[in-house]
Amino acid sequence: MLFERETIFEFDPDHPHCHCPVIQELPNGELMVVYYAGKNEAHPTVGLMASWKPIKGGAWTKPVLIHKTPKLPDGNAVLAWYRDKLYMFYDVVHFPLFPWFNTKLYLKTSNDLGRTWSESRLIVGRRGFVVRTKPLILGDRMLVPGGNVRFPRGVSNVLITEDGENFHVSKDIVLPKGNNEQPAITRLSDGSLLAYLRTDMNHVYRSTSKDLGETWTPGEQLPLNNPNSALDLVRTVKGEIVLVWNNNPRRGNMAQNRRCLNIAYSPDEGKTWPVVKDIERDETDGHFSYPAIIIGSDGLFHLVYNNRRRNMRYCRFDVDWVTSA
Repeated sequence: MLFERETIFEFDPDHPHCHCPVIQELPNGELMVVYYAGKNEAHPTVGLMASWKPIKGGAWTKPVLIHKTPKLPDGNAVLAWYRDKLYMFYDVVHFPLFPWFNTKLYLKTSNDLGRTWSESRLIVGRRGFVVRTKPLILGDRMLVPGGNVRFPRGVSNVLITEDGENFHVSKDIVLPKGNNEQPAITRLSDGSLLAYLRTDMNHVYRSTSKDLGETWTPGEQLPLNNPNSALDLVRTVKGEIVLVWNNNPRRGNMAQNRRCLNIAYSPDEGKTWPVVKDIERDETDGHFSYPAIIIGSDGLFHLVYNNRRRNMRYCRFDVDWVTSA
């Protein structure tokens, strides 16, 4: 049984506010973490930072700035290894008032494992399409989950490409009532797609697609709390699903809603959840959020998340730890 935790970097006074980490395994056996950081969220100083480490062990590199949009705040980013390149989709805030309603989505690619990047390309010019969770690669098809932050109702969509050049957006993922965003998606054993949704309805919701992400069923409530905070999931080759999120209902301000970070295990593709336990809990001043999880080539789970918006934490663990009491 294995569980290890470490801090990727300590507080960085040059980038005092950091958020929204993602993690990607690279073909050379490295893990790469990307997050945004600057003076404050949606502040013009915010850019995208990255750190690397060998998946077999070793230290994380000192974070470096890999992208900064001149005079504008950068936002959420996601990574995908697709067609022998590293793809990075990222949001840029184009107006400071209601910043997440005023983002546009851009793309850069890298041929050297994230050390240098192509020029930026605008992918979604309609404002409010915000990425968060990792893309799903199905052969030549890449699906990039996103949430449309808009008035009067927030919905989710999936950005789809078959070649990395031409993109289209799926039909909306909607709830019977309330808002959803930032879907985490995976493929099930019957070929359908499953999305778990961040919502403002105090619960995680689920939606499914039988046409590879073009259309989605209305969201259905699950018996899992959600305080309108990000979540992520992975599916193992055995059909197990591991979910990481804040398992409490909304009960106060943002920090109070994120005092704990939790992990849940389902042996049957989300039908039942016999194991739910803490990864972090600090009821005094904890603020743990925005988990991102992958399964590495080593068969282990690799998780990153935000710690009090001051630094990032990384964990690696096996399924025996997940299922243990």
